[in-house]
Amino acid sequence: RIEASIKMDPTRGLWHAFWMLPSFSNSYWPKSGEVDIMENYTNSEGVKKLINNLIFEGGSFSASVTENDSISILGSYFDEFHTYSIEWDRASFSWFIDGVYLRTVYKTDSEALENSWPFNESFHLILNTAIGGNLGGDVINVNSPQYMLVDYVRVYQKK
Repeated sequence: RIEASIKMDPTRGLWHAFWMLPSFSNSYWPKSGEVDIMENYTNSEGVKKLINNLIFEGGSFSASVTENDSISILGSYFDEFHTYSIEWDRASFSWFIDGVYLRTVYKTDSEALENSWPFNESFHLILNTAIGGNLGGDVINVNSPQYMLVDYVRVYQKK
């Protein structure tokens, strides 16, 4: 289980991420795999969205939490810290926000994933905020302070 408590700036154009890439890969991306525990952005149209992804050779599994979902990202959402978590084993990934289960992707969910499954290697954590780009869009307010505050990052392992 990997989790981080994060508070993010809702400024349009910012693209926050808590994600993982392989530490010692002998292959190229996406064959090497990518795990997006959380990506959060407010695009140039003001749409707020949280997404998580599992990327691999031959495809990806993506899901989003939007304004209409049971976990709201409206208003006060950006005024508080929230905990973004993933549980990872040799056959699946499960995502959570504030302990609320979102979804699970199993190795057997697609033939492409089962054939390529690069997720039994060592991965490292990345926390970053990008400005603009594919998800952040073109409207960027660079005159105000921008932030991604991290209270903690924790990694647990089953014995």
